[in-house]
Formats: sequence, structure tokens, C-alpha cells
Amino acid sequence: REAAKGRAESIAAQTAAARDAWDARVNDRWHGSPMSPERMMAELVAAIPDDTVIVDDSVTTRAAVMGAIEFNRPGQVFGERGGAIGWGVGGGLGAKLANPDRPVVAIVGDGSAMMTVQGFYTAAIEGIPVVYVICNNEAYRVLKVNMDVYKSLVVGQDPPQSRYIAMDFPQRLDLAGMARAMGIHGVRIEDPLQIGPEMKRALASGKPAVLDVIIDGTL
Repeated sequence: REAAKGRAESIAAQTAAARDAWDARVNDRWHGSPMSPERMMAELVAAIPDDTVIVDDSVTTRAAVMGAIEFNRPGQVFGERGGAIGWGVGGGLGAKLANPDRPVVAIVGDGSAMMTVQGFYTAAIEGIPVVYVICNNEAYRVLKVNMDVYKSLVVGQDPPQSRYIAMDFPQRLDLAGMARAMGIHGVRIEDPLQIGPEMKRALASGKPAVLDVIIDGTL
């Protein structure tokens, strides 16, 4: 019992420290432009109902998702432990079909969404009311992160240096426009104060929607 009590106290202290670190990071990056992932998720969590099912294909924005939302109930979040990105669009559809009486929000990276963007059409023609929130940092940022890891751990560069060839999207990737072309509501969001109203509007509509949120993608 004493050992269990000690473990519980240690975990509680770690959780409190992580929460304090998260709050500090949110405050430090609150007024950034483009908006920080932390600001994006703080605005998002303030707008979604408590029983929302989250489908997490946010990739390099995942730390902000986990920092902003307290997942403490079974079935509250679905995410991958490894493997390929791009499953979040279809995963959102499946989660909604399995949870017809709960709101479903799929948080998907822009590069990830591009791999299965045709799922927006399925949502449209089948009337599956998933709200997709796109973390649009205008890059395959996960490739940049992993390139830096490779350069650091394998090549031994400190600090790692890379030109990040073909990892940026020099032509604007308009996921909201693609959504509209496939028959569902799509809106591009650059002002964090738009996130709450647009999320509430999308959920209230009972129809699929895409909120294409522009965020800071710097490393």
C-alpha cells in the first residue's frame, strides 16, 4: 500500500508539472502569428462538448492536442501508435458511424489529409457529420522533424542542418476549398478567435465540415 501510495503521489506530481509546463507554453505563444498549435488547441477545446470523440491524426501537432485535452475516459480518443499517416479522414468517418449520438472531431495534419482527401466526398454523399480540423502548417513538418533526428543521431550534426527538400508546400494547400469542391462546408481560419464560433456552427449544422486552420510550422 505504501509503494502504491508513493507511485500515485509521484504520478500526481509529474502530471501537475506537465500541466504547469503546458500552461506556460500556451501563454508564451498565445499571440503568435500565424497562431501557435497551442493556441489553436486551446480555442478548440473551449468550443467542443465534453462527450466529443477525438480522432487524432494531427502528427507533429499531437503534443498540443494532448496538452489541451484531458483524455480520461475510454472511447474518448482514437490515435495511431505507429505506421502511416493519412488515416484520420477515413478514421473520422468510422468513428462517427460507431458513435452516431456523439460529436466526432477529427484533428488531421494538412499533409496527412492530402493522402486521403477523397474521404471528404464520402462524408458529403453519405451525409456523415464529422467535423475535420486541419492543422495547416503548410509543410510535411513531420519529415523535417525526422530529418533533424536523423542528422543528429546518425550523421552527428549538432545542430542538425538540412535544406528540407520538397517538404514545404510553396503553393497554398487549400483544404477548405477542396472540401467545398466535394460538397461540404469548408472554411479557412487564420484568426484564432474564429475557431470557437466556426466549430460550434459546424457541430450545430449536423453536417460534415472542414475547418482549415493556419498554424505556425517552424521548428
